[in-house]
Amino acid sequence: MSAAKRNGTRGRHAKGAMPSYGSRTDVGLVREHNEDSLAVTPPLYAVADGMGGHRAGDYASRFAVENLVIYINRAGDGSPVMQLKKGIETVNGMLYEESLKRE
Repeated sequence: MSAAKRNGTRGRHAKGAMPSYGSRTDVGLVREHNEDSLAVTPPLYAVADGMGGHRAGDYASRFAVENLVIYINRAGDGSPVMQLKKGIETVNGMLYEESLKRE
């Protein structure tokens, strides 16, 4: 029996344990403020690029991340990949509709 199996570990992590994580974005060299938004809500980790220089980029990235987290939390059972795909499609449509209201 391997030491990992004997000790109840997989790779470098204990069985069932989540690895540690962190998050960071950077404003870059051109912009004065950061328009990126993050979701660090295991098992979902998402980044939306605020596309600096575009109108309401900070709003769009925040809207996308916040609504994706809500969608995933309400999605229930099913394939995580399909939930994420459907969530991105749904939130993109919501954001598009929101943009039409602001024109």
